[in-house]
Amino acid sequence: MAVKVTRKGTLNRKMLGLDAGIRSGITASGLYFIEEVKRTLELVAPRMVATGGMIRSLTVSKVVFTQGAYRARAGPSVPYAWFPHMGTGPQGPLKHSIKPPPVDIIYRWVKEKGITPRLRRVPKTLRTYTSRVARVKRADPELWTLAFLISRKIGRTGLTPFPFLTITYKVAHPRMREILIEHIRRSLRSV
Repeated sequence: MAVKVTRKGTLNRKMLGLDAGIRSGITASGLYFIEEVKRTLELVAPRMVATGGMIRSLTVSKVVFTQGAYRARAGPSVPYAWFPHMGTGPQGPLKHSIKPPPVDIIYRWVKEKGITPRLRRVPKTLRTYTSRVARVKRADPELWTLAFLISRKIGRTGLTPFPFLTITYKVAHPRMREILIEHIRRSLRSV
């Protein structure tokens, strides 16, 4: 293949234009994907309790060129988003694992949702045992207790997976490809 360059620096300008088009196309495709994920989550909001924080945390990372490929990550940035997506317990991808999610992640979720516990604390004089967890000073012990109980329940029964990112990607992929190609064409025309 031969490339005919009529002016000095034309090839370099075309390559820079191509790079800019790819980067802007990937970012625009990622933003389109995020809008589609928001739409999906809003449609299934009665089914999923944790959608509020996930919708607010959807982001597109910076586009980077590594190992011969352009890469960017689009999706939720909160750690608890992967538990409903992948599922836990017998229904999840690791069918043998019935390990509860970390209590601190559930605590963040409980705090963000504004859930208040309806727990009654037993006075210390009526307690028959002391535990290591009870001695740890927490900012809000009732919320930590609630988060622990939720985590334990999830560990025992598991979460049914709802792969909202996979479903949305399968639907949005053709349009994302069109957006990327259009941005590349536009950037090459302008050079």
